[in-house]
Amino acid sequence: MDLVITTKKMNSAEYKEVLDLSLIPYLEEHGDMELKFQRDNAPIHVIGETMEWFEEHGVDIFDHPSCSPDLNPMENLWGILVREVYAKNRQYDDVETLQNAIVKAWDNINDETLQNLTDSMKNRVYQVIERGRGVTDY
Repeated sequence: MDLVITTKKMNSAEYKEVLDLSLIPYLEEHGDMELKFQRDNAPIHVIGETMEWFEEHGVDIFDHPSCSPDLNPMENLWGILVREVYAKNRQYDDVETLQNAIVKAWDNINDETLQNLTDSMKNRVYQVIERGRGVTDY
């Protein structure tokens, strides 16, 4: 998916607008694949009107324990992105320069990295179960 940069804390209505503009086209383009949407349990992700939006649009949600970053490879992807943006202790003087650096780093994430994160899900789930919801190697 394309990266969507927001410049403020969003409410549910704004979150649903981002989903309309980015998630729905992605799902339509990949309609032949079985996809599950993974979100964390931030309030705007689980509030009633957002959950209704997911249901109305037929978006299949990946159900996982709350507060479980081990099951969210996006957390690892954010880490990769942050390390690239701030490599060699880079600092940014303005928001636009920072946003440009974020977009550039996002665009440079290769397909192999994304595939490795996706492929790790089976082991992530196994370890969470095996360790009684305890910390995993991820």
